[in-house]
Amino acid sequence: MNNHPSEKSKLRSRSHMIQALMELMKEKPYDEITISDLCSQADLTRATFYRHFKSKDDVLIAYSKVLFKGLYDEIEKQDRLTLEKVLLIYFSFWKKHEDYCRLLFQSQLTANSLHCSLRFVKKGMEKIDFPQEINRKQLEIFLAGGLYSCIEVWLEEGMQESPEKLCRDILSCLSVR
Repeated sequence: MNNHPSEKSKLRSRSHMIQALMELMKEKPYDEITISDLCSQADLTRATFYRHFKSKDDVLIAYSKVLFKGLYDEIEKQDRLTLEKVLLIYFSFWKKHEDYCRLLFQSQLTANSLHCSLRFVKKGMEKIDFPQEINRKQLEIFLAGGLYSCIEVWLEEGMQESPEKLCRDILSCLSVR
């Protein structure tokens, strides 16, 4: 990482904008948040905002990328995975980031998350040994959509169940280990 002062300043400004957006999303709907609101909340100028982002969507995407990188890194560091382990990593991730997840669903900004879920499932599936007769592509699509829906319902119910229980329930439905 570059320790140059301007690089540190750039990272700090981006971080302030991301944090400002997360705070504002707790107060009002995403579509009502303006660039001026973001700049005011972050205590940065509009020029600084546009130096780092093209739109508030870019701020949200930047935060999503940071979060999902952690999720993907968790999969990468695993030598061999089972479907159960992939599910546990996924649900544990969302439980850890429950506030962010809730903000995405409340603001109807989940399309990017569904895409990231599919990427996550594909990464995890690469490390699982399935019988050759299983159509991996169809299974990936099925799991990504199903996991997305599970997260939505889990949120609606207050995320009371543990990630471990969700895994057990899903695996018993699929009868796969």
